[in-house]
Amino acid sequence: MTRCQRTDGCPFFTDEVGYSTELQEEMRRTYCMGDNSGCARLHALDILPLTRIPDDLIPTEHDRLAELAAAFEREVCERCLAKDPGCC
Repeated sequence: MTRCQRTDGCPFFTDEVGYSTELQEEMRRTYCMGDNSGCARLHALDILPLTRIPDDLIPTEHDRLAELAAAFEREVCERCLAKDPGCC
C-alpha cells in the first residue's frame, strides 16, 4: 500500500473533519493509503494556493473543488482587469 506524500500536512488525514468515523476511515484507506490519483484535495494543490484549500474539503468533493477554482480564477481575473483592462 502506498501512502500519499501529503498525509503529514493534510487536514483531512490528521484531523477529524466532521464526518462519521467509518466514512472518514474508509476514505483515508482509499485516498491517503491507496490510490490517491482521484483525490480532490491533492488535485487542489495543482490549481489553488494552499491558503485557499478549505480544511474540510474531502477527497471526493470534485464539484466543490471546481467551484473553488472558478471563484479563484474570477478573483484573479478581476484583479488583472483592474490593473490592465485589456489583459483578458
